[in-house]
Amino acid sequence: MDVTRGLAIVLMIFTHFFSYSINPALIHNILLFDLNKVASYISVPLFYFIIGFTLVISTKEKIKRGHSHEEIKKYVLVRAILIYFFGFVLNLYQVSFDYVWHWSTLQIISIGYLVTFFLLNQSKAIRASLIIVSIMIAFILAPFYETHMYIGEWNIFRFFTGFIFSGGDPFFPWIAFFLLGSIIAEIKNTQKNILLIGIPLVVFSICYLLIRDFIPITKYPASLTYSIICMTAVLAIYYVVFWLYDIKNLGQILFNPLRISGMFSLTIFMFHIILGREMIKRFSLYQSLDFVEFLSLYVLTLIIISIIGFFWEKRKFKFSLDWILKIASHEMLKKKKMNT
Repeated sequence: MDVTRGLAIVLMIFTHFFSYSINPALIHNILLFDLNKVASYISVPLFYFIIGFTLVISTKEKIKRGHSHEEIKKYVLVRAILIYFFGFVLNLYQVSFDYVWHWSTLQIISIGYLVTFFLLNQSKAIRASLIIVSIMIAFILAPFYETHMYIGEWNIFRFFTGFIFSGGDPFFPWIAFFLLGSIIAEIKNTQKNILLIGIPLVVFSICYLLIRDFIPITKYPASLTYSIICMTAVLAIYYVVFWLYDIKNLGQILFNPLRISGMFSLTIFMFHIILGREMIKRFSLYQSLDFVEFLSLYVLTLIIISIIGFFWEKRKFKFSLDWILKIASHEMLKKKKMNT
């Protein structure tokens, strides 16, 4: 999952750099436009899927170590609160205090993480049903969505309506990707059941082919077609990475940079936005790069991240945001560990 999480963050960097640095006159470049569309559409759903997947693995591991449900619940709660706080700080940097309560990616991760955890005791069938309910709710609410941010002093009504009706990052249908990850993670002996877990991939593909001519793909708000095609893509990526990494054992050859990036993905997520924007401003690169310049900047950024990650991994990413998150949340398990 570190590899897949690393891939998600690499796609995020691509689409963020694209929006900030590429010359708008080049949007007619079909290849560039399509690459950005894929990165923009897939990166966030893939990230949410991975969080649901790793939550199941992490919870099972802690249960095996003898931690109680109450301890694990506190662990999850601390992580969710910290992730929400990081999102609050990022909003403060990006849009100032006037918009600081706006729901964004990290806030949705925080809530999706909590909701998925409390649904883990439900059967896979129930969670699959909730996936369908989630994307249908998003479809029904789509005409009422508005790309609005919370503006001004605290207003609890605007805060909660923004959670549901924000065109950027509403709760629906994003919770569906967390739940999908939690279901796939619970399928035992994945290698032998590769055909079984391919069933939803086939179902989603057929649904997409049936509705694509009637419901356009839109991300904000997320249309039914968008939800289905992203679920198809997320599952396809998972299967390909699993096949190459675990079955063909090509991990070290192909995926090591992605694996390392996935291990401190929260830090990369926060700081590629902050440092990237500041560098683009400082060197006057805002919407001024051509195709080759943009790709050069992007590749150089990935190389720098890989080099930093390679050496930082040896120190277990100490003092990174991911390290802080781990230390703070593991405090909830410390008492049990000492007793053991």
